[in-house]
Amino acid sequence: MIHADILIVGAGASGLMAAKELSARGKKVIILEARNRAGGRIDTLPQKHFSQPVEAGAEFIHGNLSLTLQLLKENNIPYTKATGSTLRKKDGQWQDTDDEIEGWDEMMQQMDALNEDITLSDFLNTFFNGEKYTKLRQSAIQFAQGFDVADENKAGVIALRNEWQHEEEVQYRIGGGYMQLIDALTMICLRQHCEIHFWEVVNKVVWNKNKVIATTANNEQFSAEKIIITVPISMLQTEGAIAFVPAISEKINAVKEIGFGAVIKVLIQFEEAFWQDVHQDALFFFCEEKIPTWWTQYPAKNNLLTGWLGGPKAFAMQDYSPEQILDIALQSLASMFSKKLPPVTAWHVANWQKQPYTFGAYSYNTTQSAQAKAILKEPVENTIYFAGEAIYTGDAQGTVEAALISGRETAERLLKDIE
Repeated sequence: MIHADILIVGAGASGLMAAKELSARGKKVIILEARNRAGGRIDTLPQKHFSQPVEAGAEFIHGNLSLTLQLLKENNIPYTKATGSTLRKKDGQWQDTDDEIEGWDEMMQQMDALNEDITLSDFLNTFFNGEKYTKLRQSAIQFAQGFDVADENKAGVIALRNEWQHEEEVQYRIGGGYMQLIDALTMICLRQHCEIHFWEVVNKVVWNKNKVIATTANNEQFSAEKIIITVPISMLQTEGAIAFVPAISEKINAVKEIGFGAVIKVLIQFEEAFWQDVHQDALFFFCEEKIPTWWTQYPAKNNLLTGWLGGPKAFAMQDYSPEQILDIALQSLASMFSKKLPPVTAWHVANWQKQPYTFGAYSYNTTQSAQAKAILKEPVENTIYFAGEAIYTGDAQGTVEAALISGRETAERLLKDIE
């Protein structure tokens, strides 16, 4: 049996951040990671078939997110502003999306007036249930599904309102991919004498106060005084994924009150950047096709398009083969641009529901999530702690920033508990 002061389950952004903070304070930390790599839902594919590294997972930094940008600067990782035009295909014509959606301000004001949380679908049906609001309802649902990967029948309006009010236009990309940040955090942890054990799927945690034994699918055992669980909330929602002995029913019941969305991401490299015929500096394209959201790498000039399908529609396609999804994506593009497409030189489908240690994209808030997160933020007898983007309570829900902050906060709480 291998012993440490603290065990961390998961080598994603949250787990690495927690390990960085704890090992900096002299704690012996062991990270147990189910995959053969760190990063979790950050997954930069190497420059093999594509002409440049591409992001199968997290890609954008959504706004001036302080911790993410601080870590990039500290580690001399370059990042650039993702500028460019955003276009929508409407009535067969490309239109600039800067135009305000009719009724959107009225909807936000009504959201502001809410005293008690309700689901987005109930909210729209209660306050905007007329023919004049048909387009508004469609736009709100599409935004919740596409950006928040949320089910409108479960997503809470108050959390959506708080997030939508703080939407920032500026976005950034990391040159060479998000994995540069993961690699930097990994190296810091290793320099601070952390151990990272890959291919270790934790399936059982036996515990009592200040003592845990984690058993993996390889029948390896690791012991410590404390353990931090940073796996995606979807893993904890999956019965039997990790057995806790004795059971921690309050925590497991709480994780079921947090939403977790689906996403399918399609990366396609063509022989030529045919979309530049529509707009030379296009960044985002929106349409009503089966794959409705697409983006380029502008201002970088290359031949890569990325398709995005989020929320319930992605769940509905989760059992499709990669080839079927590619066909649907190509059909969507051909229809959207009304032209025959040039040859494909490389492609990849990231169907995150089928990833065995993820089962989806990222979290969103239901009407019960606030209470659930409060429960999960409290450790079990100062022995079992939880961290991850789903536990985060700020405005950057579902982002790498959320994971990093949660990891840091959990490490700080743990250190405070043992002082």
